[in-house]
Amino acid sequence: MERITSNDGGSGMNLQAAVGEINRLKAKMTAMEQEKAAEKEKEREEEAELDNIQDSQPLAQALWDAQHPEGHNENLRQYLARFNEATIQVSNPNQEMFVAAVQNGLKVGHFNESLAQKPASTMQEVMKRAECYIKGEESNAEKRSRDSREKPSSRRSPERYNKGSSQRSGRYEDKGGGRYRQPWRSNERTYRAREEYTELNDSKVHVLDEILSSGLARLPPAPDSNARMGANENAWCHYHRAKGHDTEKCYRLKDLIEKLISSVKTDHPIKHVLKKPDLAGRMVAWAVELSEYDITFVPRGNIKSQLLADFILELSSPPEAMNMQPWTLSVDGASNIRGSGAGVVLEGPDGVLIEQSLRFAFKASNNQAEYEALIAGMRLAKEMEVADLRAKSDSQLVTSQVSGEFQAKDPQLIKYLEQVRSLAKHFNTFELIYVPREQNARADLLSKLASTKKPGNNRTVIQETVAKPSTGDLEVRMVTRNDDWRTPIIQYLENEKLPEEKEEKVKIKKMAAHYTMVGGELYKRGFSSPMLLCVGETESRRILNEIHNGSCGSHIGGRSLAGKVTRAGFFWPTLLSDANRHVRSCDQCQRHADLHHAPGEPLQSVMSPWPFYMWGVDILGPFTTSQGQAKFLLVAVDYFTKWIEAEPVATISSERVKKFYWKNILCRFSIPKYIVSDNGTQFTSESVINFCQEKGIRNTFISVEHPQANGQAESANKVILRAIKRRLEGKDKNWVEHLLPTLWSYHTTIHSSTRETPFKMVYGADAMIPAEVDPPSWRRATLTAEVNSEALKENLDLIDEVREIAHFREFTVKQRASRKYNTRVMAREFREGDLVLKRPMGRNKGGKLAPNWEGP
Repeated sequence: MERITSNDGGSGMNLQAAVGEINRLKAKMTAMEQEKAAEKEKEREEEAELDNIQDSQPLAQALWDAQHPEGHNENLRQYLARFNEATIQVSNPNQEMFVAAVQNGLKVGHFNESLAQKPASTMQEVMKRAECYIKGEESNAEKRSRDSREKPSSRRSPERYNKGSSQRSGRYEDKGGGRYRQPWRSNERTYRAREEYTELNDSKVHVLDEILSSGLARLPPAPDSNARMGANENAWCHYHRAKGHDTEKCYRLKDLIEKLISSVKTDHPIKHVLKKPDLAGRMVAWAVELSEYDITFVPRGNIKSQLLADFILELSSPPEAMNMQPWTLSVDGASNIRGSGAGVVLEGPDGVLIEQSLRFAFKASNNQAEYEALIAGMRLAKEMEVADLRAKSDSQLVTSQVSGEFQAKDPQLIKYLEQVRSLAKHFNTFELIYVPREQNARADLLSKLASTKKPGNNRTVIQETVAKPSTGDLEVRMVTRNDDWRTPIIQYLENEKLPEEKEEKVKIKKMAAHYTMVGGELYKRGFSSPMLLCVGETESRRILNEIHNGSCGSHIGGRSLAGKVTRAGFFWPTLLSDANRHVRSCDQCQRHADLHHAPGEPLQSVMSPWPFYMWGVDILGPFTTSQGQAKFLLVAVDYFTKWIEAEPVATISSERVKKFYWKNILCRFSIPKYIVSDNGTQFTSESVINFCQEKGIRNTFISVEHPQANGQAESANKVILRAIKRRLEGKDKNWVEHLLPTLWSYHTTIHSSTRETPFKMVYGADAMIPAEVDPPSWRRATLTAEVNSEALKENLDLIDEVREIAHFREFTVKQRASRKYNTRVMAREFREGDLVLKRPMGRNKGGKLAPNWEGP
């Protein structure tokens, strides 16, 4: 041991330095021992991990061979084949290790990026996804091989090509083997870069300024936006390089054209291919094909309305040319002792055939009958809007006079000739030729049929009766039509005339799209009826008055009144507001309006499962003694269809009730399951109960003090009573005469709960009301007996569905009504100076027919 000595006072300082050096050495030795222990622990963990995998040495060697192949021309299929051969040698495979090994050995490419973005969990998933990329790789290799055979040799010299290839030989692999890039390798020896960094002690701006000022780096030159397009002998563009241009001049205009060509519009799903390249199937092949091009997806902007209009105008098919084939008209007249008539046969293109047989209610000669037949045929062709007409007649006199060969001297025939020439002006071309009777047999048969057939038989062709000759004086009635809401629409539809204001023009065009002209009348395409006749102010008031309080009116509400007008086939723009105003201004409706009562208890609704399953019966009266000493009204209503049966009687007895049940319910609508009535002796008598039990009918009785339990019957009583009171106008003894019109009006009005009329719920079709007679509604003017018969059969086939839908509607309405009824409060507000009707303090004589309100 070396002795440490000190001759002066500094010996203490040397001792402390030695001790510190010893401590540092001990710390360094301790760190080295810890590092060795950590390395040994790491080696033990690696050995333990390798022990968990059986037969791992062949797999490790195979993976090493897969990651470092002998050559660089191996494609993806060859790599996976070698990898599968190596995995077969492993008896206990580890899927996670296989997947990691496959990904680690892959070259740089799309498949490697796909596994990095969406890792696979099993080798089956890796092989499934690799199959799509293998197909794309082989397809590209085949295309490149074909292109290399077809493309002409390069313009570069062999020396230049060899010189360049010596530098780029290791950058890309042979294109025939696949698309996987290899790292560029030079002949010089490469060294591993040291992980050394220089910390910046200043901001990025100052450092960048120092680099630029010292010349260590240069920025690219700014593009010359003001460069003139023209010849440039020192430049070559990509277009000339790709297309093989031989000239030394280059135009910058080519670059601009090339940029424009690279921006295209397509309907193919390029976005999905570029955004999700890992999709399976044909989408992956597309992604592989597009990967070598620099393609960027640009979303399409908003489509303007003008572009849509241009698109529709461009692709809309042109209107089909009208068939210019002329129509053929064959006419013949006949006159004999039994009478006279005419036959008309009108034939058009596409097999159109119209036959008409006319019977004259006046005496006519043979020549007059021939002229009448020709005039009737020309009028029929005019209604069919025929442009070119060719007429045939077997009367040589008529044909010669019309053509001008013969001169008409008879004053009656001169009038007929003028009528024919006047009608001929409505056609573009008109020709009348003579044919023998043998060639006009059908028209001759129709004329004889009209002159000999008795009126009233079944029709097989169109048969009509002409009351007066065509040359007679027409009755003219002065009609003054003021301009109303229909005038602008009619002017636009007939003459395309529009107002001067721009907003009015647009408004009229939009309105006219829902209207059409038929026979000189304006019709609106409706929903409740196919065609609604448009009427003016005067006609609208008459229609409202007729339906509301006319021969079959029952003073219904405004909404029902408007709906009934549309179902009758009429329309005007302010229909609903006019109907509500008409009801509010009706004096009888105001005086006989319902009394106001707040609900006393929750509403209990009663439902019937099918038609005529449950009937409610009640007695309405007493009334003023009327015809047959009738004082009471026996009323029955079906809970499902809302159909009402009512019969006036003089006295109420059990025998009368039994007769009413048998006649009005059982014989007409089958045997019901339930009959609901009150506890009156006429309903609870033993004879009525025995009668119902024999027929299998159950009687349900309610308390007289609680009539709401039979609410359907009470509602029917209210409807009948209100309608009869409003129709009487002070003549109370005639209430029996107004019963049937009241029931008819109720049966043809849509019920609020089912949204169908009781008539349709029972018989499957809507009845025709008197308001549709004059002017005739659309269905009355157009429907024939055959079409009507077919429509009725179709309605009967669909009646079950209509009833089912109405049943659900009734259920929904009753639920909503119950919720509303239970919480409803009727508020009434008046201001000073208002004219009001008040409830009378005492009931006048007349019983239930007295008005509910009096005043003002």
